[in-house]
Amino acid sequence: MVSDQHFAGKDIGSHYQFEDKLGLIIDLDESEKLTQQVAVRFIHYSNGGLNNDNPGLDFLNLAYIAHF
Repeated sequence: MVSDQHFAGKDIGSHYQFEDKLGLIIDLDESEKLTQQVAVRFIHYSNGGLNNDNPGLDFLNLAYIAHF
């Protein structure tokens, strides 16, 4: 969550940010005892042009999931 006008040393322009997410989960293997997945997510924060300073922030997340 972005709750300040400054994040990671950047002036992001305003306290109001919009969030876009895109994700994908891939099943690797499924057995009776273990289910494995890999997930990748892309997240973008931007003030949507509400302020002239709008550098945007992008995050990429990779996760391994194992259900026992």
